[in-house]
This record gives sequence, C-alpha cells and structure tokens, in this order.
Amino acid sequence: MEEKELRQDLYECVSLLDVAHFNCCLGNENNAKQQCLEIVKILNRLSKTKAFKEGYHSIIKDISSYTLKFYDSIDKGNHFTYSEKIMWLSSKLYGEFYPPLTVYSHKLDSFHSYLLPIQKVIKEKTDILPLPESLNAHYEQVDIKNWTLDYNALSELYQDLLTNCSFVSSLLSIVELDRKDLLENLISPRQDSSIFKCQLYFNGSSRLVTIDNTLPFLNDSNRNLTINSNENLYWPALVEKAYLKVLGSGYKFEGSNMAIDTYMLTTWIPEIVPINNSKLYDCDDVWENYLSKSVLLGIGTGKLSVELSKKLNFISGHDYLVTSFDPITHTIVLKNPWIENDNSYKRTLTISDQDLHHFKYFYINWNPNAFFKYKFHMTFIYNVKDNTGTHMYQKPQFSLLNPTEDSQNVWLLLEKHLPLKNFSEQLINILIYETQLGDKVIVSNQCIRANKDSSTNSRLMLLKFTMKPKQAYTIVISSTIANTFTLNMYNNISRDFTFTKAKFKYPTTIPTFKDKWTSDNSGGNWSLSTYIDNPQYDIEVKTLPTNIMIGLFSEFKDKFVNFHIFQSDPSGKGHRIRLFDKSKLLVNEKYSMTYQFEDFKSLQPGFYKIVASAFDNNLNGAFELLAIHDSPPNNISITKIHPSLGLFLQKKEFDWNSSNRFKLYFKATQFSSRFTFHLKHYSHINKNTESLSDYRPFIRGSIFDAENSQPIQINEEWNDSLYGLFIDCDIQKPKTYILLVERFESGSGRCKVDIGCNRKFNIL
Repeated sequence: MEEKELRQDLYECVSLLDVAHFNCCLGNENNAKQQCLEIVKILNRLSKTKAFKEGYHSIIKDISSYTLKFYDSIDKGNHFTYSEKIMWLSSKLYGEFYPPLTVYSHKLDSFHSYLLPIQKVIKEKTDILPLPESLNAHYEQVDIKNWTLDYNALSELYQDLLTNCSFVSSLLSIVELDRKDLLENLISPRQDSSIFKCQLYFNGSSRLVTIDNTLPFLNDSNRNLTINSNENLYWPALVEKAYLKVLGSGYKFEGSNMAIDTYMLTTWIPEIVPINNSKLYDCDDVWENYLSKSVLLGIGTGKLSVELSKKLNFISGHDYLVTSFDPITHTIVLKNPWIENDNSYKRTLTISDQDLHHFKYFYINWNPNAFFKYKFHMTFIYNVKDNTGTHMYQKPQFSLLNPTEDSQNVWLLLEKHLPLKNFSEQLINILIYETQLGDKVIVSNQCIRANKDSSTNSRLMLLKFTMKPKQAYTIVISSTIANTFTLNMYNNISRDFTFTKAKFKYPTTIPTFKDKWTSDNSGGNWSLSTYIDNPQYDIEVKTLPTNIMIGLFSEFKDKFVNFHIFQSDPSGKGHRIRLFDKSKLLVNEKYSMTYQFEDFKSLQPGFYKIVASAFDNNLNGAFELLAIHDSPPNNISITKIHPSLGLFLQKKEFDWNSSNRFKLYFKATQFSSRFTFHLKHYSHINKNTESLSDYRPFIRGSIFDAENSQPIQINEEWNDSLYGLFIDCDIQKPKTYILLVERFESGSGRCKVDIGCNRKFNIL
C-alpha cells in the first residue's frame, strides 16, 4: 500500500471518529457505535499491510486502542461529562464541523500530520468563503512550497485590502516572540497538499478547522485580499482563511480585536484594558513580563477623523503591535500591520504618553504557563432570556472554595461561544460573592460582593481576584442573551482544584409556584381594600422547626413587590385572610423592586399564610414563589388557596340613597348550604378600590327567614374594616331568606355584596 492511500484511510478514520463523538453527545449512541466498528474494520485492514510495519505501527495501534475504549464507554454511558457534551455539540458552526482536538495517546492527537492526506488533487468543489462585492476576485489553488518559520521572512507579513488588522497584529506578535512551536501548531501538514487542518482555540476548546489550498486573488490588480509579505508565503494566508471561516463572514471581515485573535492562535489569556486619562495599565509589571516574553502586547486607536488620522499618522479604529517600551522616556514603539501602496502610513512609529488619548484599548495576552500551573474549565448553556427578566438564582452559578491557609490568586476567563447573535447588544459579566459554603446566591444583596461590576460586550471577559484563606465563593454568570459559554479558571493550588455547580444553601426545594397577577387578583398593597384579593398560600410546618428561605420573583422590571407571612391555625387552612392583622405578621418588610426575599431561622411547627402582592393594583404579570428549607421533604407543605368564596358565586350591588338599610332576598335550593357573604362599601361611583384615607361607614349584616322573619343569624357588632365585612352562615333548609345590610347612619355611596356557597342558590 502506498503512503498516500494509507494517509487517506487514516484521515477517514479520524474524521469518522470525530462524527462518532458528536453523535454520542447528541444521544445517537447506536450510530456512534456503528461508526466505531467501521473504524476498527479499516484499521484492522491497514494492520495487515506492509504499511503497518513502515512507521505507522504506533499510530494505527493508538487509534485502535482509543476507538475500542470509546466504544466500551458508550455502552457504559460514562464517556463524556455534561460539560464535554456541550463542548462537542458546539462543534457545528455556520453549517461547518469544527471538532475539538482529540488526544489518542501521549504521543498522538488528531492534529498529527500523518492523519491528513498528502496527495495533491484538482478539486471540483473548493472551500470558497464570501468575498466583498466591491472587489473583482476569484479563487485559485496554490502550490505551497515555502514553509519557512524564519523571523526575517515572517516579520514582513502585512495586511493589505482586508481590514483584519487584529489578526495580522496577532500573528506578527507571535513572530516577534520567535516561538516557532506556536507557529508550527497553527497548521498541518507542513507540506504541499490539497487539504490542511488549522488549530484555533474557540468555543471552549482547541478545534481543528479543515480548509483546502484555494485562496482569493484580485483580477487585474497587484493588491492582495490575504495576508502577504515580500516573500512568496502562502501558509499564513491559509491560517488566516481558517480564522475567517470560523468567524462566519469570510473575507467580508466584520471586526475583532488583537487580544481575542491572539487567544484564538495561542490560548494566551486575553485582557482588554481601556486606556483612561492617557495612562497605561500597570506598566511596570506588564513591561517586565514583556521583556521576559511572557506577554504579548497590542494597542488600538479610537475613532479619529480623516484629517487627524493623517496629521498624527494614526489609523482610526486600528490595532497595532507593541514592539518595545522605554521606561525612561515612556515611549512605545508600535508596528503597523497595514502597508499601503503609497506608504502614507509608516510601518513603525513611536508614541509617547501624550499620544495615548488617541488610543482606546491596551491589549495584553498572558502566557498561562508562565503564571499558572493548573487550568480547569467548564462549558455550559445559558438558557434564561435576558437580565431584565432573569433573577439571580436563575443564572448559572458555580461554587469555589480556597482549601489553603493562604490567599490565592485566581483568574477567571469567560468565553462566549460562536456564533454571535446581536453582538453589540449582548453584555456578559462575572459576579463573585463570599458565601458560607459556595451555595447558590438567590438575590444580589444576600451576600458580600467580592468583585466590582465590569460587564462587557466583548466575546471574552477576564476577571482576576484574590481568594481569602479558607473562604468559599459563589461565581454567578450573567448575560443579556442566551448563549453557550465556557468558564476557564487558572490557579496555582492543585490539579484537583475545581469549581462545581452551586447548590442551594438548604437541601430541600419545594416545587416552585408559577403564578401571576391579573385584573382579578392584583390587589396591590395592604393600604388598599383589594389587598386580600392577592394570591394567597397555606404553609404548614408539621413537626420540626426549620430554616427556610422564601423568595417572590416577578417578571416586572420597574414594579415593587412583596410577600407577607401571617400566623394562622388549623381551622384557617384553605381559607383566605380577611384582614391585614399586623399582630400575626412574621415580618413586615418594605416593598422592593422586582423581588422580595426572606431567610427565616427556626420557623416553628404551625400554620401560616403567604400573601403575594405588588405595591400597585390592577397589574398583569407573572411571578414565581420559591421556597427552600433544611428539614425533611414531608415536614413542610405549601398549597395555593382557592380565591373564590364558594363553588357557586353571585354578586349584587346597590346604592344607599341616603338610607341606612337594604334587604337582599336570596333562595337556597338545597339542604345544608354553607354561605359566605362579603360586604364592601364604595364611596366613589366609578372606583372599585378604597384606601385607608377614604370614608367608610360602620356596617353589619344579619340573615332572616323571608317567610316568618325569624332570625337565622344576628350580628350586632358594627364593622368599618377597609377590607369589608365577612359573614359566614350555615342554612339547613332550602327556602327564601333575607340578608339585611345596615349602616350606622344614613348616607350615600354604594355597597357590593359577593355571595359564595357550596350549593346552588339564587338572588331574587
């Protein structure tokens, strides 16, 4: 067997293995297993050829061993963690497949040059990326014979027509390092071929981007659409092509920055620092590390007018590579990645502190191996809608504990996965709180914040913080748009130091009540007569005192909400409260914006009631009632109380018309009817809500037999409750009765009577 045939077979094996990984994560285990069997079949055939003995023995053996282990793990269902599954499922992008780098053994991974075909073929279907409509260009296959890594040759690379100064600056910064290993890791195989794999870091992993050997060329022009140099170098243009392919717009470049692009090329930790007051960030530390080649540096201009741009020799919205710094004169030497035919902009320029106000960002990429021994990462999906409708406890949260007796520096890097939707509108943030055990933070003011707010619309966000000895923290991820993310953590503690998904402080969660306020039950605050119309719930703590956290979370962005908890008794179970009794309140907090939260310590066995209210009435909006406690699941129950006065309900309204009594006739149609009457006075004609300041007459109500005027239930006490008068009465016989409604003095206004009953009845 010829080597080119062997390489083609190996290429098909690793490609099929990548698809098997994806299928396994997608839940198509049977397809994945079938693909593994196909791979083993090919490898078994290859092992019987001469090629097996000609340098490929270990490669075939390593892939076979890995494939068989992967097959067994599929059967056991334990090959991928949740994070790894999401990472693999993030491989599909713009209809293309970019698999993570797979390590088969300590000597072999999927980027190895032997796992790519070597034959040069004329392809009918080329790897064509979109081109700018304004340019007359075409694609051609190129012969790539110059694979030099020589500094002098690569340092002449420049940007021409394509506005990707960030990428070119990033590649030049690697060249300035003179790190050939970083350059070699960008593309494979390093020989003339039709197919190449470029290794770029995005979507939480080093990923392989397959491209062909076609590049765009302009018709009737000496200008270039690709990265170029004075030498006939094409391999950097292939890496550039892979980079543009991943971003999705091809040669219609839509922008990036040097820090992000350098991260994609090297995995060096990116930091984007705004330049404020013409001062650079922590210059001494940065330049010391720059001299030791532990950081890569760049700088970006802000928006400049055409006149100012020409005058200063700065390009508007442009990234430059930083090549040196003079600590005595505070001058910085920059390298311009762009060369124009007329050379109106210099390739190298020197700036001073006085020029910094023309620049907007300082780009730093830190070599992780120079500053940290260990890295841990987790990939996850951010499902919630947006910050305006997402409460703290619904956001992804992670638990972190410093296990040492010393302070520890930890860096967190949050990566937003491609593709980017509504890029400029999406803000991301990392919030860190000091917590007791790294438990989930329910509301923002519950715990001490350990870092400052620093949200960004960048695809990457770096947060540096110092952990106190033995202190636990909770990391909260915030985003205004749903997306997939990877959170990376760099540390010097140990390989086993990780963060985990945060859990609630208490182990038992009562199923969340998803409810809503409507025009029927949005009663407003307790100073309004409709307060008792709000949604209500029974709480029963059965035998053991319990610690319980209760939260009310609304969908409102700008409305105040609250919940009140009242002590009750067994006879009140299933019945709504009829007045706001402050003596029975457990807490009486002020209304707060969008949510209310309480952490009750040692709530004693007994019966309680919750009333969920907004400060304003007549609102429409959803809310959730969350309860978490530390007692056994069956020790606490929460049930919603039905809002109706009875199974059957009728209403009657009348005007007082300067009288002080009114007779309402009604007929019970069945035996053993249990009635509840709710009498409400209104002073206003077109207003169905009374407030504390409104006048209310004392009223009372009694029930009589309509046939003989015999009293059924006499109520002698007068009542001027804001929430109305309630009368409960059991009527044994089906016949006609009178509800006599009286007020203490004659007057005006109207009275509304709601009647509920467990059996059918009629108002006459």
